[in-house]
Amino acid sequence: MKTRSALALLARLQTVTRHLKERRDEVTVGARSRCGITKWMKIVYYPSYDYHKARGRRRKTRAANRTNGADSTREPREIGGFGRGRLVDDQLRIAVRAHGERLREMQCSDEHRSRRVCSRFPAVDAGSHPYVKRILRVLQKLQLMPVDAQTAVACARSALHTAVDLVCVDLTSGAVIVVEVKCGFDDYADEHNDFMRHELRRHDNSPRNQHQLQLAITAELFRRSYPRLHFGGGYIIRAMARGVYYEQLGAWARSAAPAALRRMGVAATATRV
Repeated sequence: MKTRSALALLARLQTVTRHLKERRDEVTVGARSRCGITKWMKIVYYPSYDYHKARGRRRKTRAANRTNGADSTREPREIGGFGRGRLVDDQLRIAVRAHGERLREMQCSDEHRSRRVCSRFPAVDAGSHPYVKRILRVLQKLQLMPVDAQTAVACARSALHTAVDLVCVDLTSGAVIVVEVKCGFDDYADEHNDFMRHELRRHDNSPRNQHQLQLAITAELFRRSYPRLHFGGGYIIRAMARGVYYEQLGAWARSAAPAALRRMGVAATATRV
């Protein structure tokens, strides 16, 4: 917030939220006829990834092995594994979209009041999942103001679509930043059992690199879906039992995204009737 006035920053936040609202429905309708990216990432780039082999454990029974992170079945579904991830996504979506609506409708011509508005991050109630609160605290630390969540992205040049977990505005530069949120992976984010395929064959197939590739492809789709917005990069935020960790979009993943979209789009299109 040191590089621009609070009034200019508020105007920037409102420009971004209005453009997202104007384009969201159009992109969402177009995305319905396309394929999600997660399935095709695995088919094309890491078909040999095996959670159990990566952990170095023998497969005994499904229930005995699936005990944490994204594969958890030990905890109740609504608080562990995929259920936990959906819960966190839903709560972030509700809080962030409400915040974006307030920003968009804000009428403010006073520098002091604008500064207060621009320093106010989304609020969540006491019953929200702890990961939601921690993620918002990290965004505040990074000075990334979330203005939309679960934002549809797609590309007319491919058969692929997905949703951006969080769209933020960098309060120091005004650039738009996309954020991929992950829950779990406490002790196996770097574990792998093989390397990726094609142009990414020098990178192992660990969840960390899978997430980097997913963020890169999502970011490229966002850039194509909302070309009028000044895109500034991306972050992965990983919420785990022992804390919340974040990392920026790697240069290797970002440079691979256009080729990955072409390769995955060809594979996805070829299988459709």
